[in-house]
Amino acid sequence: MTAVLATRRLALGAAIGLGLIAAASAQPSREFERAELGYLNADLRAEVERRATGANTPRGVLETIMLNNLQLRLPSTEVIAVDFLKSTVVYRAPDGALRAARFNPANLTVVE
Repeated sequence: MTAVLATRRLALGAAIGLGLIAAASAQPSREFERAELGYLNADLRAEVERRATGANTPRGVLETIMLNNLQLRLPSTEVIAVDFLKSTVVYRAPDGALRAARFNPANLTVVE
C-alpha cells in the first residue's frame, strides 16, 4: 500500500467518523447542552441562553458563534464538531477539506 493510499484511507475514515459524530450530536440531550454551557463564561452563557429561543437551540447558537469566531481567523464554511474537553473544533474549509483548530472554551475564540 502506498503512503498516498494510506493517507487517503485515513482521511476518509476520519471524515466518516466525524460525520457520525456530527449526526449523533445533531440533537443533544438537555444534560449535554447544560454541560456545554457550563464551559462558557457567564456573559457568553447568558447570550447563548437569550438567543436560544424557538427553533434556535443552545447547540445551534454555540455553533453559530463558533463559526463567526472561526471566520475571523480562519477561512471556514461550517462547524462540523465541537469537543469542549479537548478545546477543539472541526470545521469545513472553503475547499471542502475538514480541518481542526483549538479554541478557548470560555469564550469560543480560536487560539491557533
